[in-house]
Amino acid sequence: MLKHILSTSEKVSRNQLRKIFLNYRNQLTPADIQLSSYSIFEKAIQIVKQHNAKHIAVYFSVKGEVQTQKLVEYFWTANLHVYLPIVRATQNDLIFRPYNRNSELIKNRFGIPELKISKDTVDMKDCLDLIFVPLVAFDKNCDRLGMGGGYYDRTLQLLNRNTLTVGLAYGWQEISHLSTEEWDIPLDMVITDERIFLRK
Repeated sequence: MLKHILSTSEKVSRNQLRKIFLNYRNQLTPADIQLSSYSIFEKAIQIVKQHNAKHIAVYFSVKGEVQTQKLVEYFWTANLHVYLPIVRATQNDLIFRPYNRNSELIKNRFGIPELKISKDTVDMKDCLDLIFVPLVAFDKNCDRLGMGGGYYDRTLQLLNRNTLTVGLAYGWQEISHLSTEEWDIPLDMVITDERIFLRK
């Protein structure tokens, strides 16, 4: 079923693709996730080193997403600056705040742990060297299918042009072609357990 979808993705709506891929991801075993995530972790570390990134945004992985906690632990040990996204419901976008071992997390309305926000919270997106982005599916041109809320697309278009945007995905999340809308923002690269894709 999934192989057929991968080869005929241009005939399937984005909502249908999202449902199919999320259902498949939900069937992954902890062992599947851990094994693939480790391979992705090794490639991600090399990208960080190659680009000399010091300020790095990482999503908090949930529901079968590529695991990021090992990355976060590595960055902390290497004395790199780590940031987590915070969903701003009123603006329908994301802001980024420093994340360290002592940070207090709360679950947002989507059940994703994030940092507390207050009226004094300052967005740090302008200082980011690199941002790791979650996704549901992608194609070889690094076009991305997300959860459908548009939070990352609205945020990515506001980033400093020098900020490297990197998707983390399982190899099976690649599809032959992903139809896009004018508001969809492609990524600079996608790292999978099998290879690294660069936007042409």
